[in-house]
Amino acid sequence: MDKKFLIILIIIIIIVIILIYIFFFLRSNSNNANDNNIINISNSDINDSESIIYEENKPYIGNSPDIRFNIVLAGILKEDTFNINDVNDIIKNGPHSPGIWISNKSRDYMLNLFSSITGPLYTIDNQGYLKLIDSSNNISSDYITKINELINGNKLIIIDINDIYYSKFSNSDDIVQFIVEDFAYKNVFESDHAIIFVLGNKKYNINNKDDSTEYLINQILEEF
Repeated sequence: MDKKFLIILIIIIIIVIILIYIFFFLRSNSNNANDNNIINISNSDINDSESIIYEENKPYIGNSPDIRFNIVLAGILKEDTFNINDVNDIIKNGPHSPGIWISNKSRDYMLNLFSSITGPLYTIDNQGYLKLIDSSNNISSDYITKINELINGNKLIIIDINDIYYSKFSNSDDIVQFIVEDFAYKNVFESDHAIIFVLGNKKYNINNKDDSTEYLINQILEEF
């Protein structure tokens, strides 16, 4: 084969490889832009300082706790990816009154969980709030007393069973999709008048035979 022809062929191959690389690089960037800046992150991906803040459920430095709280709530309501500019519109349709509010997909399980320890005293209304069926019922226990206090209290309690939740870092407006670790019972987020429980779906499901009903409910009640 002619040496000059071989050199030209090699150059052409190199150019083709470069063009293919550029094509896939641009395509990857385009896909990321279309994902509304959603990033999947587990605890192991966070550096030590951020991990400590996350594990203690405190707002990130420079990040208003209300902003972080609202993003978590928006993720529970939306159940899909969203942009930070959409947060306020999403949470307008969410719960605002005090009491125990349970996300749509978590209602059957949580009602059964409460009922298994209190008896059939409660229901969930059309707005998603846990309600006492018969206030004249004389059945009493420490669990019933505490649950009734929370239902009639001045704090909004939001419960969601999930394997993810949405939040953000202090140095970016990117919405971050955090993974709830398999061993986690709960992630807790607070504002002045409300508290969110993102309960791990590996623990809060009918196939969990390792934890008692009492233990699972206490994971919530011990915060009050």
